[in-house]
Amino acid sequence: MSLPKEHRTGTHDKLQAVSKDNIAKWLLDYGYYPEQYVLPPCFNVSGLVLNEERFKAHNKVKPKELCKISFPKTDLTEREFAILHPHHYHDIVWELHQNWEDILSHLFNNENKIYSYSFPIPPNNDEGGRKPLRSGRMIYEFLELAEKDLVAEAHRFGYILKLDITNFYPSIYTHTLCWAWEGRDHSDGRKICGSNTSESLLGNRLDKLFQYANDKRTVGLPIGSALSDLIAELILSERDINVSMQLDADEEIKGNYLATRFKDDYRILCSTETVAKKIVRILIDKLKEFNFVVHEGKTKITKLPDGLYRPHAVKYEPYSFRNPKNLTLEGKIHFKSFENVLLKTLEIHREYLGTSIIEKLLSELIKNKRTKDDEGNYVVNDISDRLLLDFGQQNEGNNKSRKTKIKKTVSLLFMLKNESPKSMGKVLSIFEHILLFANEEWFRDYFIDQIISQIKKSIINETAFELAWLLYFNCKHELNIDLKRIYKDLRTEGKTKKDMSNCQVLRNPFIATLRGKRVGKGNIENPFEEDFEDITLFTPPSDMGDTYLIEYLDIFDRDKDEE
Repeated sequence: MSLPKEHRTGTHDKLQAVSKDNIAKWLLDYGYYPEQYVLPPCFNVSGLVLNEERFKAHNKVKPKELCKISFPKTDLTEREFAILHPHHYHDIVWELHQNWEDILSHLFNNENKIYSYSFPIPPNNDEGGRKPLRSGRMIYEFLELAEKDLVAEAHRFGYILKLDITNFYPSIYTHTLCWAWEGRDHSDGRKICGSNTSESLLGNRLDKLFQYANDKRTVGLPIGSALSDLIAELILSERDINVSMQLDADEEIKGNYLATRFKDDYRILCSTETVAKKIVRILIDKLKEFNFVVHEGKTKITKLPDGLYRPHAVKYEPYSFRNPKNLTLEGKIHFKSFENVLLKTLEIHREYLGTSIIEKLLSELIKNKRTKDDEGNYVVNDISDRLLLDFGQQNEGNNKSRKTKIKKTVSLLFMLKNESPKSMGKVLSIFEHILLFANEEWFRDYFIDQIISQIKKSIINETAFELAWLLYFNCKHELNIDLKRIYKDLRTEGKTKKDMSNCQVLRNPFIATLRGKRVGKGNIENPFEEDFEDITLFTPPSDMGDTYLIEYLDIFDRDKDEE
């Protein structure tokens, strides 16, 4: 049995031991909001539980707008995330819960020869009590595929095919939910759904729920929730089964490939270049039936072993602070080493845009929550000791040098954030650690000035993503920064002419929630500005207690998932 097949079998076996009630509970408790780096920890959900009935009958569901937030990927494109109205979200989970056994059978169909590594729900969440990994688990899954299983199997093949779907989530046609579900048993799902538009079909009910969650739009699946990831798996699994059948019907292809997929990213080992080219054609044709377009620039056939390893990761590895030889004897990061590796990371990032190499560097500045002692036993590291940067000892003769290093760190990390805006939360987690544990009284006033400067930039550039993190930091640590005063200064300086009530970034639902008010709306308590009775979608930052960003963003903390 190949390693990808073992992976799918193992995931399926674990999931069968998890009750569908706990699957639904995980989706409602942990799958509602996007991954941790998107929104600060004050955006969390509670009270969203599985009811015996749906919130509203399908023929009475009212259309709602998604609540959206985005950060720039390039100068011309953005990565947009969204949350669904909690009633729509609940009702979709309710439908999946009712049909969970059939869903598992479809996702783990033995006829499917394309092995997926992107099942979004941790398969070991039946114990309760711990917050399971989400984004961290997905990264583990990808690394398992890209750097372990495919490499171990590659010696039997000559080429690797990489293929990616262009603009996948925004291009999903909601009717394909019905086509995929009703066509999962080799039927013509498109024909079935076309001749029966009633809500007797699960596919039609899901189609309508996603439409009405997005103001009746029929194109685009909102990015962010684990629920969207699960629905995407349902759709692509149906396509994968169809592709598998066609591949195995071709004598030249059958037995001469090993196909895997991570979300919309296909990686297929092939015996010959001819086989790879034939597989590309079949994939393009089958995906086109669901209106998916293959990304021409990311479709490559490469002679092995080229293409197995991520080139940016290979270039970064000699500099990684996970390697003990790059640390001091005390296990710290020498400041000069930090500067040099940061510059090298920027170089790699600019050569390979779109990777997460900057986020990798930032994560390595922080000690793991658990490390092994000299006897090989795991010990839990105190939060105050987890920043590895060595600013020098705090003493009377060294304070100037230490102060300079801290200021340089702030400047350098904000420059990293400018290169990769999605790193804002991780950057602030390091500054939070300095603020709370470096015992530098001057830092608070100094950093308030930096936060004010960043808030001004986020308003001028209309980047709600960054502003949300900055406002959270201000409220959580009682910096007492006055947003109205900042906005007034911007108007005085001629950097904006709009009234505060007409400023688009301040009207963003997540920003309005953090501010707790909107002109003409009064006080608001969640992005949808509705009273959900027992459901809460927001906790004021001042009520977050001992919530540390280092721990909140620690996606590799296995305590959240498994021992």
